[in-house]
Amino acid sequence: KYVIKTVAAVVVVVVVVVVVVVVVVVVVVVVVAAAVVVAVVVVKRMPEQTLDIGQRPPIAVSAGGDCTDIDWS
Repeated sequence: KYVIKTVAAVVVVVVVVVVVVVVVVVVVVVVVAAAVVVAVVVVKRMPEQTLDIGQRPPIAVSAGGDCTDIDWS
């Protein structure tokens, strides 16, 4: 009886460990794949993004400044 219980306990522990390892590996693979996809998209859109980042803030700031100047003048 004790042998059966210990064997069952060992089997359960091994199964749990294997499941946990598999889940961790799957999560890591998914995260790495997502990171690679994001990196590829960012690299492909980098020129557009830099242009947008370079153009939008000055326009917004200048427009806001002009509006406040017009309103208060």
